[in-house]
Amino acid sequence: MNTMTPRERAALALDRRQPDSVPTFELEFQLSDEMFGRPFLTHRDLKDKSAAERDRLIKENAEFMIQVYDALEYSIIPVHYLDMDGIKATARH
Repeated sequence: MNTMTPRERAALALDRRQPDSVPTFELEFQLSDEMFGRPFLTHRDLKDKSAAERDRLIKENAEFMIQVYDALEYSIIPVHYLDMDGIKATARH
């Protein structure tokens, strides 16, 4: 039985210590499409958007990512779908 949270699992693994199970995360399987009916936001989706619209979309995407990764009990939330500005904005939300 797992007793650690996904976050604790990831932190221990990154510190090269042994968690209660292997931390998990999505790299390239697009499970959000298959399981939740929509993809994560990409940098192409933000092209030609106003600053306000871009911020709204990034905030909405960050909330969606948390919903997906929480449901899948992932330990790490990758945001490689966005450019560096989008990644930083996601982290703020």
